Amino acid sequence: MANKKNIVTEVAKKSHVTFKEAEVIVNNLLIEITETLIKGDAVKLTGFGKFEVRKRAERVGRNINTGETIKIKSTISPFFVPGTILNNAVKSGQKK
Repeated sequence: MANKKNIVTEVAKKSHVTFKEAEVIVNNLLIEITETLIKGDAVKLTGFGKFEVRKRAERVGRNINTGETIKIKSTISPFFVPGTILNNAVKSGQKK
């Protein structure tokens, strides 16, 4: 599994910049995506995918311990929809 440090290292290598410069770029990208989602807007990276916020309506659930019916509040959460290029690359196992 890749983590943020691995990704920053690869970005630095592929972009011919220092680790610190790549770290700033990756951090700023993540901050920009986060701030855009907080505003309720979507982020579309053509071919890669779309980050968006989805609202889940209030619903009725069940307490698994008691079986009692409970009301679950509505929530919002980030959601990612992969783009065609990413989807096809993963399905075929190709690096892009």
